[in-house]
Amino acid sequence: MIRHLGETPIGEIHNAFIDAFSEYEVRMEMPIEKLQEMMTTRSYDGACSVGSFEGDHLTGFILVGSRETDAGRFFYDVATGVRKAWQGKRIGETLLAALLATLPGHGVRGFVLEVLENNKPAQALYARHGFRVTRKLHCYERPLSPRPPHPALEEGEDAGGMPDSIPVETFCSFRPTWQNAEASYRNMPGAYHVVTEREDGRLIGYGIVHRKNGSILQIGIDPAARSPDLLRKLVAKMSARTDGQKLRYLNVEAGSAMEPLLREVGFTGSVNQFEMVYSTPRE
Repeated sequence: MIRHLGETPIGEIHNAFIDAFSEYEVRMEMPIEKLQEMMTTRSYDGACSVGSFEGDHLTGFILVGSRETDAGRFFYDVATGVRKAWQGKRIGETLLAALLATLPGHGVRGFVLEVLENNKPAQALYARHGFRVTRKLHCYERPLSPRPPHPALEEGEDAGGMPDSIPVETFCSFRPTWQNAEASYRNMPGAYHVVTEREDGRLIGYGIVHRKNGSILQIGIDPAARSPDLLRKLVAKMSARTDGQKLRYLNVEAGSAMEPLLREVGFTGSVNQFEMVYSTPRE
């Protein structure tokens, strides 16, 4: 049976998630609190998400994020998975078809997801259902040495969170993906630390880093000031504000101006992904 997940307990979703991703290409550590945070930051909506059930046992799921944007309402694939014992039974495809059929009724313009570059079966599945690749995304990481306790805040750091009126796409050199968008920060600002760099009082760079795990939400630099030295300053500030063992910057658009700077200051590539988008047919 397929039904929405609005009434499904987080414990049941977590159990299914852990089982489904136990042999995933990218190793996942996902305690229930981390899953809840991921769902919150990515705008999870249980009423729009779908799952397959045997009785009350969740066997497969598509966790959906929902946001209103300037271009209309969009859905996002927070996570799709099927428990190991039910894999190979086309449950994922059945769930996807059922979900896509609901988009017009929800007034949704499109459905966005990311898929690993090496996951050819998933790419083929999405293509069969009308998704198209919109861009390639590179994921970067940089190890961190042991650091002393967090130093005192500099003037302007974390003062009210993310600075207002930033031309984000210009500073980042590309449009941040769903999970790195400003809305993700706004959904859970306490999980992140914002660092800034200014020149004569004018903002020339900023970074948003997760306080615990070192995940970078955004790095933005004014194009007129863009340089490895400025990026090093931002990286040093973010490093001092996280307890993570490394900095991880996921979903940097391939070919963007930020890529060579990241490599120059010590970031290396990990995995690659494709962003794929389904556009809801218009009447």
